[in-house]
Amino acid sequence: MLPALGSVLLALAPIIIAIGAIVAIGLILHNSLKTSSERMAEHAKAVKEATDEYNNFKKSIEEFKEAENAIDGLTRGTDEYREAVEKANEKVLELIENNKDLAKYVQYGKDGQLTISDEGIKQVEEKKREKKIKEERQMLA
Repeated sequence: MLPALGSVLLALAPIIIAIGAIVAIGLILHNSLKTSSERMAEHAKAVKEATDEYNNFKKSIEEFKEAENAIDGLTRGTDEYREAVEKANEKVLELIENNKDLAKYVQYGKDGQLTISDEGIKQVEEKKREKKIKEERQMLA
């Protein structure tokens, strides 16, 4: 009886090995797809963060420009003028806090008004735009 069982097992060995190989290949493919899916999710997250960062920067610059423009029509030395300068300065400080690269482009204007050079704004905006594009390309690669 034992020799018969041995010959049956010997005959089934290639089938058992083939099934094991198929299961192993299936697991490898599953893990590979999972890894690709995870990488895609990470890239999508990075694209969203870079896009949000770019859009938030542009919005903050618009708010800063509005605050700066509000000063233009006011009379120097009035409380309204000082409050407008303070508001514009707050916008500059918020921008610097969120965008450290802008600090080197800050200028001091009349009556303590802080301003940011157009060149500085352009440089930082371009960096953020390039980062967004880079993340988009990596996601598609």
